[in-house]
Amino acid sequence: MARGDATMGAVGLFLLGGVFFVILNSIAKAMLVELGAPMVLWARYFFHVALVAVLFPGAFRRLSRTPQLPVQLGRSLMLMLSTVCNFVALGYMPLADVSAIVFMTPLLVAGLAVLILKERVSFWRWMAIGAGLAGALLVIRPGSASFNVGAVLALLCALTYAIYQISTRLVREGDAIVSLLYGGLGGLIVFSLVVPFGWQTPTLAQWAMLVTMGAFGAIGHLMVILALQRMEASRLSPFAYIQLVWAMLISFFVFGDVPTSWTVAGAVAIVGSGLWAWHLNMREHLRSPSAALR
Repeated sequence: MARGDATMGAVGLFLLGGVFFVILNSIAKAMLVELGAPMVLWARYFFHVALVAVLFPGAFRRLSRTPQLPVQLGRSLMLMLSTVCNFVALGYMPLADVSAIVFMTPLLVAGLAVLILKERVSFWRWMAIGAGLAGALLVIRPGSASFNVGAVLALLCALTYAIYQISTRLVREGDAIVSLLYGGLGGLIVFSLVVPFGWQTPTLAQWAMLVTMGAFGAIGHLMVILALQRMEASRLSPFAYIQLVWAMLISFFVFGDVPTSWTVAGAVAIVGSGLWAWHLNMREHLRSPSAALR
């Protein structure tokens, strides 16, 4: 595959994974009201693992043969903590606002990528990331009434998810399906111990929503894993900002949260930063055939 095609493929996988995550969060926000956090968190991971078991049963036999077991276990822990913070934050704030705060992740990924992965982040790429961050700050406006405990949890979600992305890049040479399975096992084990204390028997419609939520989580993370196997984390992370647009639309049409002028202005800045990051990717690949390998 040509290098430019590989770049577009990685970005496409990353963006599509983001769509699945926004839908997952939308279902979670609705189900949290109806069933409570223990049920929703358990279902998120149970059906994640169940999908992998059905589609890739051989992955379980390969679990113990992973060459980077501590990293895989750390990934699983970070993803679980990120999910907990995200879901609980959704109980305090609109979907679009939580998403905006979580989109501090690209800036954190870029910094961690420099420190841990020794990736090179150019001045203009930092500027693109910063523009997206400025857009997110326009939405949340720290110090305003919208900045509450939900915002703090969303910030913790951003930090733990950034560490998850970096650790996923560290195991990029491994089996993508095994990485996907490890991502769900930690949450499944923990929340299977917790859910009996908060069990509520779902209706058939609620079961369907929970299955969809878990399946979309697994599919979305598989796409992110495949994307991070193909491109540096710092180059991919700015494209996460595009998810805010989908989150705003769903927040408005599904939950009736009317976006403020600050939110709209922030979204414009965020989309612009993503397009700028795309332009930088294409220009760097055209200028240097080894750009993607640095």
